[in-house]
Order: sequence, then structure tokens, then C-alpha cells
Amino acid sequence: MSISTFALVDSDELQRLCSADAIQAVGYHCVHFKTARDLARALEHGASFEAAGIALHPRAPNEHSEVLDICRWMATDAGRPVIFMAHATELEFLKLSLRAFLAQPGTAFICTPMQDEELRLRLDVLARPDKFEQPA
Repeated sequence: MSISTFALVDSDELQRLCSADAIQAVGYHCVHFKTARDLARALEHGASFEAAGIALHPRAPNEHSEVLDICRWMATDAGRPVIFMAHATELEFLKLSLRAFLAQPGTAFICTPMQDEELRLRLDVLARPDKFEQPA
């Protein structure tokens, strides 16, 4: 039985460790990338992941176009979910970027530190939208 692989982009070491714990707790092997640019390069060179998480930090380098490329690759082309993550204290600074990113198909947002069951539910909903009942 193979383990699903989750690409995690996070430049903050402490946040990365906490997020990796939650990702592993819901059954994924976690592969870390320091920047969105690094993940975009890996995808361009044929890397494949069942899901990706991108931590958004106001102090991180501006990688808006790389994040959108990742969304297109993961969510649109390959049908794989992308979860955006940020600490609640950073949300005010991230509103505009987050709005643009969440407009992409197959994306969702979760506050950090992540709760295992919330992460599992978001990934399940994004990966299998037909599994859940649609409102009449």
C-alpha cells in the first residue's frame, strides 16, 4: 500500500513542523519546500503530489504568480487539492492574495495551527466533491 504524498510550502520552521505533524496525522507523507518557487520547479520537472499546502506569510517573498501556477497545475490540470494556510494573526495582511488564490478551483483555506480532523475534512471535500451531497 502506497502512502499519499503532500507538498508543504512553508518558510517558517516552527509552523512547518506543526503543519507537517497534522499532515502526517491524516495519513500523508510530507515533502517540504521552502518557497512556492521551489514547488513550482518540482512540478515542472514531473514531481507528483496528491495534495499541496501553501503557508502564506506577509514576510515571505512575493510569489503570487508561482502560487497561481501551482494552483493551475495541482487543482486544474491534475485534480489535486491545494490548501492555503495562515495563522489568524496574519489574515488581515493576506486578504487580497487569499481572495485571488481561493478563486482557483480545488482550493481551500485553513488556519494554523491545523486541527487534524478539519484538515482531513477539507482534503476529502476537495479531492472527492462528488462524494458529498449537493444542496437541492
